[in-house]
Amino acid sequence: LPAAWRPSPEVAALCPASSALALAVGRESERHTAEAEDRRLFQCSGADAGRIAALRREFGLLPRDKTGRIGLQTLRQVLKRCGIGGSAMQRRDSCAEHLFRLVDRDNSGSLDFLELMTGLLVLSAGGRDHKLC
Repeated sequence: LPAAWRPSPEVAALCPASSALALAVGRESERHTAEAEDRRLFQCSGADAGRIAALRREFGLLPRDKTGRIGLQTLRQVLKRCGIGGSAMQRRDSCAEHLFRLVDRDNSGSLDFLELMTGLLVLSAGGRDHKLC
């Protein structure tokens, strides 16, 4: 809901149903946005819809900020768990920073699910020879 449509804290205190309705509408709006992003990923990448849904669930388990996005530190942890960037901490941190800047399309300093998945899908496309050319 646009902020102007949400009940003020004073009204919400007087009418708990309006607050509950605003929360329900907000969750439904988030669900629709997620479904639209998933369809877009499916169309652009050809990735299996079930795989995209599974990746979204995994993204939901990552430490995120108030807006539901991940920061550089979280990306570093993910890369470390995946064994990406080599064993040296400095090399892995550098890899994470470069990847983060590359996929942070809106330059917000954090990544949403669509930015991360789009970036990873682009980077994973093609073979090694294709990427080196």
